[in-house]
This record gives sequence, structure tokens and C-alpha cells, in this order.
Amino acid sequence: MTYPGLRLAVLEEFLPGLGTYDEDNEVYASRVGRTGYDLKDHVVEVHAFKHVLTELIKKGRSYMGVVDDVKRNFAHAVLFTGKEDGFFPFEALIHISNSGMREADTMTEVVKPGDVIRAAVQTEWQPVQATLDGDDLGVIRANCSICGGRMEPAGSGVLKCTSCGHLELRKLSKDYGVRLLRSILMPQGWWKGSAVPARAFQ
Repeated sequence: MTYPGLRLAVLEEFLPGLGTYDEDNEVYASRVGRTGYDLKDHVVEVHAFKHVLTELIKKGRSYMGVVDDVKRNFAHAVLFTGKEDGFFPFEALIHISNSGMREADTMTEVVKPGDVIRAAVQTEWQPVQATLDGDDLGVIRANCSICGGRMEPAGSGVLKCTSCGHLELRKLSKDYGVRLLRSILMPQGWWKGSAVPARAFQ
């Protein structure tokens, strides 16, 4: 299992394929999914999760997850069922009308790839429709899109990078930066102890 920003290989070993990108002679994941290494053609890819048992997805319930793609009017995220359900991933679409930010012109002002979010499910078919409209919904962890540094609240939905000082907008949950990441109901192995995966969750 991979997440945006995870280092997968160096360019001398594998070329970037679907769901990856190269930077500084290294290959990184650009979305949440499962990694596949083609040893014949020396290409690494990240394959997105496709489905999960629909009976585990409850309308009106909120789930933790990671944003893996953002367009002008919607964002795509991979959410996870709770620990009691076995940590199954499922796809969710969040339309700008459900962003919880009426003043936002595009979804890039609401979330960005790699953001850890809490979203509430509105439909039970897949990909599910989800919303960030609610005080407890929205981004709960984010990294700077410029340098990858940790972002801290700077007031009125603005985040400031602790490394380079860059400012970005987000639709923030009231729990942003408060809850420990270990409390997020995601599959075991995303982190161990207090360690957090580099680049994506610093």
C-alpha cells in the first residue's frame, strides 16, 4: 500500500509509470493504491483501489482517508472503513458544492493531493459521493505543496508552512492538528509507533 509522496525507487532502477512521478532522480507515488513493479520493463506503477464491500459503507457516517487527485470542480479520495470493519478502502468523490467552502472557486482551494481528511458519505454506491461540509469534516493533516513541510493553521482556513512560510487555503476540520495520526482508522503498517511516513504525513 502506498500514499502520495512515498519514495518508490530511483530512476536508475525503475521508470515512473501510472500513478507515479519523478523528482530529483527518484520516483514517488502520486496517489493512494498498491504498488506494482514490472521487472521486465523496469517500470513502477501505483494501481488505485477499485471497490470495497458496499455493506460496510454507511450513509451519513464519516470516514478518514487521503486525497489523491484534485480537479477544478471535484476531488477524488480513498477513504477507509473503521477498525471494526477491517480497514477496507473505497473511492469517494467530493464535488465543490459539498466542499463546505462557499467562497471557493476551485477544489484546489479546498484540498490538495496527499491531504488527510475526514469526509461524510452521502451515497452508498461507488464511487460514493462525500461531503466536507461540517465543523468536524475537512482536512486534518496537510503538507506544503511547495516544499513538503508541515502546515500549521494561520487563521480563517489558511495554512502556513513551518519550513518555507508558504500560505495555502484549505477547508479545515476543527480537529486539524489536534488528533494523533495513530488514532486515524487506517490500515496497520502506514506508520509504526509515533513515526509518520515522510513527505505525505510529516
